[in-house]
Amino acid sequence: MKNVVLVNFFLLLSLYAFGQRFLDSASTWYSSSYIDNFVDGDCRLKIDVTKVVGDTMIQNRLCHIIGVFSDGVYIPESEIIVYDSDDKMYFFEDNDWKLIYDFTAKLGDTIQYSISKNFWYYGVFNVPQTYDSLLIVEQSYQLVITHVDTVYSDEGKPLKRYATETLFNLTGHVMDTIIQYVGSKNKLFGSNGYFIPPECLSTFPSLRCYSDSNLTMTFINEECNVLNFTSEITENDITFYPNPGSDAVAFIQPDSMHGNVRFTTYNLQGVKLFYGDVSQTNEIPTAHLNPGIYIFILTDDFGRFWIGKWVKNL
Repeated sequence: MKNVVLVNFFLLLSLYAFGQRFLDSASTWYSSSYIDNFVDGDCRLKIDVTKVVGDTMIQNRLCHIIGVFSDGVYIPESEIIVYDSDDKMYFFEDNDWKLIYDFTAKLGDTIQYSISKNFWYYGVFNVPQTYDSLLIVEQSYQLVITHVDTVYSDEGKPLKRYATETLFNLTGHVMDTIIQYVGSKNKLFGSNGYFIPPECLSTFPSLRCYSDSNLTMTFINEECNVLNFTSEITENDITFYPNPGSDAVAFIQPDSMHGNVRFTTYNLQGVKLFYGDVSQTNEIPTAHLNPGIYIFILTDDFGRFWIGKWVKNL
């Protein structure tokens, strides 16, 4: 019996000797996804919970198995084996370890990362879309760290926040803002370049909360696992000027908007055009846009959204 205990002890010791771990059995990501594929203009959302559902040994590494509960129903096909060490997160697929996050990255670094074949279960629909096949074919992506600063967990723990720019890929996949030990605010595996109807842009799915045994990170002003369908986000919440305009657009900052603000620009067909950080003067460059009507979504440090329309002159 003593020999068995000693073997187990040294096995666990060797597993953790490779580097510090941050994922644990309590790691849980709360996010949202669309209930349907916009049938009859249906923009309703449902709650998705990604969590650790088990452990396994792969190549002498103690790994976690994560899976998705969508609207309370578990999807066994969503399971992915993940492993973390030395501030990096990997998943195991095709008999190979593939990097998804590198939390040791510094400003200006270019990171090559991969996306799981099970991506769509973690996306905005939970079911395969037309362009997801391209996402799987491409497999490997690159992003550049454009800004690094600090945010704080609900307990006050400092965490690195990365602003990223994903290099060109066939599906328009982006990670956008990444939080240390949490992942992308566009859900765990980022966001694909979906065509979103304009009426659904204000309910675009995103990460709501993250928690594990050591920290909690909340991006909303409501319960993590409960949707508030009387959303406070409407087009009247934000005012852009000059409107119409030409080379740049600015906005009047609401009192409830705090911290750094990022913008995403869409056309009326719901195609994401470009995104970035808002300047200190609350201006967004628009000289490169063709004349037409555009939709801007603004997001602050707390994950709050504001949406508004803007017209570019001829």
